Amino acid sequence: MPRNPNWTEDEITMACALYLSPCGKRKDDIERMMSATGRPYKGVTAKWDNLSSIDFKRINSEKKGLEHTSKLDKVVLDKFEADPRGMFETARRLFEANGVTVGELDLESNEYRESEILGEIETLIPPGGYRETVANVRKGQDVLRRVVINAAKGECCVTKISQKELLVASHIKPWSACTPEEMTDIHNVLCLNRFHDALFDKHLMTVTVDDRIHYAGVLEETLGEGICESMLHKYGKISVNSRNRPSEEFLEVHNREFERKFGRIVA
Repeated sequence: MPRNPNWTEDEITMACALYLSPCGKRKDDIERMMSATGRPYKGVTAKWDNLSSIDFKRINSEKKGLEHTSKLDKVVLDKFEADPRGMFETARRLFEANGVTVGELDLESNEYRESEILGEIETLIPPGGYRETVANVRKGQDVLRRVVINAAKGECCVTKISQKELLVASHIKPWSACTPEEMTDIHNVLCLNRFHDALFDKHLMTVTVDDRIHYAGVLEETLGEGICESMLHKYGKISVNSRNRPSEEFLEVHNREFERKFGRIVA
């Protein structure tokens, strides 16, 4: 594809497909875009930031991402929302036409699809079969996850794991205790892998305002020495930047619940 200072719709379509898909690592996705478009690293990462900015504005119009985002970015994102299957297939063909192989491209498959209604879902129950139930769905959760992962440069803030299927937007102050504004506040969320997300969600782990990680003592007994050494002890601090730095207010809420369950945090 010829090099063009302005991003073409085909280029943005490819970028959106990789941005929206949970498969693959950010580093690999950026390399694919560089190969398919001939654009430099900074140009591709800036496009990711533009897409993230639009997502961020969709979940909370009062918060701002990057300014001067391309109108064409929004047009292409809207097309993906209207016809995801067709747009992902279009993106796949565009990559192939430019000699780039991509893996599976699809929408994120998490349980919190953005929706404003209650809906019936089928829930698998052992030993087999289905039952109908009604569940609340978290408005904006899937978009928030994309924004959080992008702000964290596609990495878990504890382990640096970068496989997107394993990354979670983990709330600091629980969703159930949040105001609508706090629910989608990027400073109320950490980008964690699923293992540390489970620990954080159950307050078996907390993070203090100096970015230090503290684990519940009970884990020494329940996880065993090997797991504690490889998954806990070697990770003593989170790695964040100004875009995804957690709020001290939210961290203090999490710290208090940790101390209520497991005792005083030792510095």
